Amino acid sequence: MLTYTHWTLQQPLQPTSAEVDEAYSSAKRYWNREADAALHELRGGLNLERFELRNMLGRVPPIPGRTRYGLIESFPLESKWHITGSKNCEASGKAMPIPPVQLGLLIRAPTKVTLRGNSFRAWTEFDGNDQPNLLAVLVLAWSYILSAHLMELQGQDGSQMVYTKSTAPLYQADEIVSSFPLDVGDVDPRTVRWFTAVLAPGRGFRVALLPEITYSHHAPWEISLVAPESRLSIRCGQGRRNLDMSGHTPLTSHEALRSLIGLCNRHGVSKHQLHAALATALLLPTHNYLNLDATLPCPRAPNSGFRSAKLCNKDLDQLFNDVPYYITLSCGGEIINSSLCGVFWNPLVPSNLASPWLQPLWDLKQMSGVQDAPGQYAEVIAL
Repeated sequence: MLTYTHWTLQQPLQPTSAEVDEAYSSAKRYWNREADAALHELRGGLNLERFELRNMLGRVPPIPGRTRYGLIESFPLESKWHITGSKNCEASGKAMPIPPVQLGLLIRAPTKVTLRGNSFRAWTEFDGNDQPNLLAVLVLAWSYILSAHLMELQGQDGSQMVYTKSTAPLYQADEIVSSFPLDVGDVDPRTVRWFTAVLAPGRGFRVALLPEITYSHHAPWEISLVAPESRLSIRCGQGRRNLDMSGHTPLTSHEALRSLIGLCNRHGVSKHQLHAALATALLLPTHNYLNLDATLPCPRAPNSGFRSAKLCNKDLDQLFNDVPYYITLSCGGEIINSSLCGVFWNPLVPSNLASPWLQPLWDLKQMSGVQDAPGQYAEVIAL
């Protein structure tokens, strides 16, 4: 529960030095308590039972069907400001229309993704069950699913998913071709081909858009994997070792999601890691807009042993039905930025004390238990 001091400023616009110092000290105590709780959770395992990704959607509408790639406007939104206090204001009770939020459905270059991340390199949940960290693999797969689903919603002839010539190699036991061979099991050749495209260096797939749209534009989640130091390969059934990579039609978004859930069940990956990967993939257009590389942790295999399936058809159906809503959320850069900044907002903090309220967050980098562990700061802020 969020508890914090409510300040009453002596000067409405310009706080005094004493008020700034008091605000900073109080904020520092608050954020340090939050950081200590986050560090405790990181050591004991992530408690994600209350993490429900669908709660982000709120009143977000689904992306309209038969949507052309480009820049579209969502449904107009309207809100009312309710003025409180004794002062009269002519805006009281009036409707304050909000300009329609523009959704960007094209990017000019794929987002670069690296596997050099130090944050969340281990994935341990509070139940103690050992599971691999496949966060990077899941994010790459979600980038395909979101791109394919938007293309399918477009519903126009001429656009299609296309595999490129770049592929992740099939693992050979007598060759050292990868630092992480992904075991996909004895799946059909089309699914194997899909995995080789999703984990390919560079660009393993792309959306071939309508003829009038040039190839210099891409779907918002298209990526280019920059990972020469962490090359990924595919380990599959004995009968797939010499698979011909040509002639396989790309999976639909539903087929791809079903294959991804099958992979999760094979390795005992929980829905929380799957949902965390989706949340990460939703930020790819934001990274692209800010011209930032997306940095993911290199996959890590679990200890040997039996893995129980944790996802079912109900999870598949719910996730798939929610994809149009996640597309709207992901393509609305203003919505994403506002949501991320809103995490640190406190209605009890006056706007002219926002700086001393937020400064302790930066100071956490020097906190004991954070400064000596690469990637720990980002983990603390995330929790």
